Amino acid sequence: MGATAQQTKIRDFSHQRDALRKGDGQKFFAYFMGPGTGKTRVELLDAWQWYEKGEIDAMIVLAPNSVKTSWVMWDHMKDDPSDEDQVTTHLRPVLARILKGVWISSAHGLDKKAWSEFETRLTKNQHKFIILSVNYEALLNGQLFDFLCAFCQQYRTAICADESTRIGKPGAKRTKRSLKLARLCKIRRILTGTPIVKTPMKIYSQAKFLDPSALPFNSFFAFRNRYAIMGGFQGRQIIAYQHLDELSSYIDRWSYRCRKEDCLDLPPQIYLKRRVEMTPEQMKAYKTMREEFYAEIRGEEITAQIVLAQIIRLQQITGGYLHKDGNVIEIVPPDRNPKLQEALEIMEDAEKQVIVWANFRPEIEGMKSLLDPKDYFEFHGDVPERERVSIRKAFKRGERKYLLGTQSTGGIGIDEFKVADTVIHLSSNFDTEMRIQSDDRTHRIGSEMHKAVTYYDIIVPNTVDVKVLRVLRTDTQLSAKVLRETWREWV
Repeated sequence: MGATAQQTKIRDFSHQRDALRKGDGQKFFAYFMGPGTGKTRVELLDAWQWYEKGEIDAMIVLAPNSVKTSWVMWDHMKDDPSDEDQVTTHLRPVLARILKGVWISSAHGLDKKAWSEFETRLTKNQHKFIILSVNYEALLNGQLFDFLCAFCQQYRTAICADESTRIGKPGAKRTKRSLKLARLCKIRRILTGTPIVKTPMKIYSQAKFLDPSALPFNSFFAFRNRYAIMGGFQGRQIIAYQHLDELSSYIDRWSYRCRKEDCLDLPPQIYLKRRVEMTPEQMKAYKTMREEFYAEIRGEEITAQIVLAQIIRLQQITGGYLHKDGNVIEIVPPDRNPKLQEALEIMEDAEKQVIVWANFRPEIEGMKSLLDPKDYFEFHGDVPERERVSIRKAFKRGERKYLLGTQSTGGIGIDEFKVADTVIHLSSNFDTEMRIQSDDRTHRIGSEMHKAVTYYDIIVPNTVDVKVLRVLRTDTQLSAKVLRETWREWV
């Protein structure tokens, strides 16, 4: 992997060396490397090589909000001297030659001060390699976007879209701004282990981020007409796909693909279902919501006007509660809640640390009521960003046994959660990428410390819970077909 890799004294795997060799010299390239295979290291060494060649002066990393501080962390965010961001870990020998920055949108004084100091150091930069980490949502901030555009015009910049499916929706403002920014950059990279989930249509914008010529289509509609078969109401729905081997051949030209099971000696992943029965109160509410689109709980009537809303309501009922007008109506208390009680038994039997994922916040609140506050951390959208950084580190140090979180906040791009060997899903949504990513927080480089990693889905038979898992399975099969992988049943 070159001098930098050797100097860092971190083990390099053959697949990382292969990835770096294949991307070497390519102005646009994709690292489609499975979660936990070390693609961040590959990208940082790749960028450093371009800098050493005199081709670039800076790199912008676009990442999900929960991931950006894994790349770059302000010093005041560290609550332990040993805390490190990825840049420090993988580019340690040349750290004195690097200027780091991370955009934090909070009103916290220390964050504002750090950004102001970063801007000041930019004006006085003495030939340092600049690495700036920004979350995708921040691109909607007009002032920051203008700053980034000016930055790319001032410096010869590489840009990396981490977890690049975030720009998979053509026409979205976030996607448009990401593509506009990419056009101002000399070197372009995308990183993700799940480039295609649910639909191959997501690859279009990711490819265009790399280069307009990455796919031979001038518009998304031309791309869709080639690979999708339309039907349904007024012919506007995708009912099937075609020519996927051809699409795979295009993707192969500008990407490196590896899965962790093909390149790492990790412990086995064990997937188990724990089936529970609803209480009579839940069963009554579930039946009426399913058949009549409403449920009555202690005099409160909750309705669902469309099918999607009905599905969400049914999921909530299997979890033991319902929402109405922003309030939570408890169908069954936590000490009688079948899912929470089942989860509690698994947690108490676990020898090592446990992560409990939930799709809905009230499930986390119910779980909290059954535990000693000294035994768990919370990890969800209402936990301030700076606190989440501290929680990640503290959980890694083993300060508490349990982590209760939502997949949307903690399920992507976080490395510290691999200390857990047990994962419980109280509920899941239809986001296949989120499910795969959240499972892979505990199965990655470093998970060799475990004999196995066990995942529990707590479900109610013959309900929407089963249908959700079925959809997730179907999506993984489609992704495997496009990426020419062997599909395996994981739930």
